[in-house]
Amino acid sequence: MLSRTRVSDDVFSFSNLIALILICLAIICVLAGAAQSQAPNTESAYSKAVGLYNTKKFADALAIFETGKIDSTKAANAAYYRALCYHQLGRLKEAAAAYRYVFSKYPQSPAARNSLKTLAVLDPVAAAAAIKNVDIPRTGPIDWSGLPEQVAVPFRKGRGGMIVNAEMGGVPITMVFDTGASSTTCTETFLASHNIKVKRTNIHGRALGVGGEIPTTVAMVDLKVGDLKRQIPLTVQDNRNMPDTFPLPLLGQTFFSDLPYSVDDAHEVIVFSKPAETTFALNSSSSNTSTGRRTQVQRPKLMDNEVPFRRDGGNMVVTVLVNGRECEMYFDTGADILCFADRHLAACGLNRPTSAYQGHGGGVGAKREAFGFTVDSVKVGNVERKHVQAGVLIDANFDRPLLGQSFLSGLRYTIDPTKNCIRFE
Repeated sequence: MLSRTRVSDDVFSFSNLIALILICLAIICVLAGAAQSQAPNTESAYSKAVGLYNTKKFADALAIFETGKIDSTKAANAAYYRALCYHQLGRLKEAAAAYRYVFSKYPQSPAARNSLKTLAVLDPVAAAAAIKNVDIPRTGPIDWSGLPEQVAVPFRKGRGGMIVNAEMGGVPITMVFDTGASSTTCTETFLASHNIKVKRTNIHGRALGVGGEIPTTVAMVDLKVGDLKRQIPLTVQDNRNMPDTFPLPLLGQTFFSDLPYSVDDAHEVIVFSKPAETTFALNSSSSNTSTGRRTQVQRPKLMDNEVPFRRDGGNMVVTVLVNGRECEMYFDTGADILCFADRHLAACGLNRPTSAYQGHGGGVGAKREAFGFTVDSVKVGNVERKHVQAGVLIDANFDRPLLGQSFLSGLRYTIDPTKNCIRFE
């Protein structure tokens, strides 16, 4: 009896234990479901929509882009994707209107340039009207009368690269000479702190940089560098609600893109030259407006020490051999090192080494998590450098890697806009 009683008690206790466990599991499942329903969706609407677009679910992607519930830092790209969705769905009138919207709303962005290229094919008349309506101010010519054939501008090495003295609106300042900046740029806080007066325009947009996007306006300003003075459009970044991650203005392509100039990094001097009276065509063919025929233009032959570049907006794109693999990069004197977004690595045949050291990097827009490492070999034309310092920015959104100072430091080279080439000496 005692033994049976004990067995019965043991069975009773075991049954209760199983029941208790099942009840606990049920409670846990209910709580987990409730927590899951209350947890925020970590995937942004923009990322979800881009993912749908990449899998050719254009209607589903469009539905998200049309909600307008996209983070403001992605607004220009989201508007461009919206136009692409219309285009892919065959809704061409709506696509053309969406492309026009991108160009009018964000005229300084890469998305605007891409929209205009597509619109020029889809609706050439609308493309011409879009350019006319935005009417971005143009750079006036430099008056070389009274100037020498060459103007030497010294620089010093500092944060962001090559620092030059300048005058903006008659106020002495320092700027970063930046071939990777398509426009000459400064921040609202810089203008305010230096009491610089500029002539505002009604042009608004967003600037895209390695850190992200930032709202911009365009102003006209008199800028003097050395003995060179011209009135140019100035892109003003509205950084008043964010840290001043790039305190010095950038002397960009809108000031010097039409001038031949040489950089002697060892002696820290930039020499600007008087432009040639005649220049070569940028394209291999051109149109004769009187006859409507296209005529071939002979491109100048490049020498062994000359490397061709092409313009992408205001940026200079060169072909670089990274460990023997071809990779397109922006030629960027304003970047301290070779700079990649994480999505660029595979295209350039690279992996982030396990020994990469962690840090932060950035520029326009914000700072990003970054990892530093070295690249065994980087070659441009006949110039090769070994063990070049590089960095990769996580979740960054710039178009191409940057060929920066870790490659360019110590070199002598000339930018020749008449031949669209870089001449290494």
